[in-house]
Amino acid sequence: MNTPAFRTRAQRLGLAVVGVLLASRAALAQPDYNRFVQGVTYTPSADGSSAQVSALVGVRSNPDVVRDLSLSVAITVNGTALPGSGSVERIILGPGIPNPPGPAVCDAFCAMSCTAGVCFWLDQVMCFCDTLTAFTTNVGGGYYRVTFAAPALVPGDVITASVFAAPIPEALPELEGSDDWAAISVTPPAHNRSVHSVHYLPSADGAGWDVVTIVGVEGDPAGPRDLSLAVAVAVNGTPLPGSGGVERIVVGPGIPTVPNGPAYCQVFCVMSCGPASVCIPLNEIMCLCDTLTNRTVNLGGGYYRVTFTVPALSVGDVLEAAVGAAEAVGGVPEIDPTDNLVVRSVTPPAYNRAVRSVSYAPSADGTTGTVSAVVGVTSTPDATRDLSFALGVTVNGSVVPESGTTERIVMGPGIPQGPLQPAMCSFFCAANCPSPAYCTPIDEFNCLCVTLTERTTHLGDGEFLVAYPVPALAPGDLVVATVFPAPVPGALSEVDASDDWIALSVPAPPCPADWNGDGLVGTGDISGFLVAWFGDLATGTNLADFNASGATTTADITAFLGAWFQAVAAGGC
Repeated sequence: MNTPAFRTRAQRLGLAVVGVLLASRAALAQPDYNRFVQGVTYTPSADGSSAQVSALVGVRSNPDVVRDLSLSVAITVNGTALPGSGSVERIILGPGIPNPPGPAVCDAFCAMSCTAGVCFWLDQVMCFCDTLTAFTTNVGGGYYRVTFAAPALVPGDVITASVFAAPIPEALPELEGSDDWAAISVTPPAHNRSVHSVHYLPSADGAGWDVVTIVGVEGDPAGPRDLSLAVAVAVNGTPLPGSGGVERIVVGPGIPTVPNGPAYCQVFCVMSCGPASVCIPLNEIMCLCDTLTNRTVNLGGGYYRVTFTVPALSVGDVLEAAVGAAEAVGGVPEIDPTDNLVVRSVTPPAYNRAVRSVSYAPSADGTTGTVSAVVGVTSTPDATRDLSFALGVTVNGSVVPESGTTERIVMGPGIPQGPLQPAMCSFFCAANCPSPAYCTPIDEFNCLCVTLTERTTHLGDGEFLVAYPVPALAPGDLVVATVFPAPVPGALSEVDASDDWIALSVPAPPCPADWNGDGLVGTGDISGFLVAWFGDLATGTNLADFNASGATTTADITAFLGAWFQAVAAGGC
């Protein structure tokens, strides 16, 4: 084996390995750290005479060595630096001792690298030491919030925040400048109140109807806004008792923490919320506090559910839900009234069972097959309904064995939780869904309780796949799938039978030998197959993998020609 050719190959391999090791060592030797600006925000003072401007900056370093990432932040408004810009924030990052699954142990790092300031773990492998000015707060995760006072801001003002290496000898230079700044423009104040929907469902005690309205509020972080509102609901023009009650709601800017984390709201809460209010983050930069009547629930995301109860509703009754500013208690006037009103009518109760589709799939060996049907159930969320069904399947008029078994389905109203959110179904499930039934929301308003046979699968959204085994079917066989109310007590009769069945004529199987798809088996199919086969060899594709082996080989030519001659002998496919 010790031939010159072998030694040459070994030498080439050895040099390649050495090259990889040297490249890896060089990559490890390269400093891997960064300072960056994550975002910039502004908060006007309560009287509008001044503002605070904040930048969220971050530092990153790999855990190979200790690095001084001390930084300075400059914030400008229309090119003029704010007082405090350029102050030095001392920040040192370095490796701790891993202590999985807990945070790094930082005693040695702190003793060696942190003669002053706060020293703590950053994550499972890193530690930090910082000494900060009064302008800056460590918000965790390697992020810092830097805040400067600014004069009153007006729409169109441009705020720019930049981070750079602190002008001290110990600070490492900045290497990546593309993320060292961020800019925003001051926008006009904006807010809105809106009605998302109004609907009706039986009250929990069964003694009447609940008319439920979903309303929303929106603000921007330009300053706290009193979006206190009143919701009025009328039936046929007559306001319901309790309409117009005031819901106290204030929305305003919080303090950004880490990316995608909720805003810090303590300062907003102290400044804007009364002692009886609930104060919570609304998103990354906004907070909300509210004091609500007993008919209103905060659903999150700025949405509220307001419920009124009426003794009776009739088909054709008109429901109107409107939201307005509660200006008497300080609510700011409404700007856009176009989405402040929703009107709907009480419609006749409606439900349906329907066959959505039917299909046939032969087994791999062609001796048996499976007939499958998709059945859907729908119901208006005004009552709980037993929509249990059975699916009958026939082939050429003969009933398929096992078809016609009962699938227990109960559908009814849940409690709305807001736009595009699934209904809350705990009360519905407790009342209608004994174990081992499966209970789930299917949309914003409806819940579903099911007990299914082994032949049936819930696909979601009130659709079910029902499958039955059958002997192999031939082209032209007629399959009919029909859904009907299950023969069990409580199952409602069917109202609309027009979509209760679908017929399928079993199609002819595909003809593999008809390669060019012209409906005939001829020499053109051989030519077309060979073109595809040689193309596979040239390009690495598997279009001519006729035997489905995962690769295109001469065995595919043999298999194709076998199928082609068989089809020719049979007079075609």
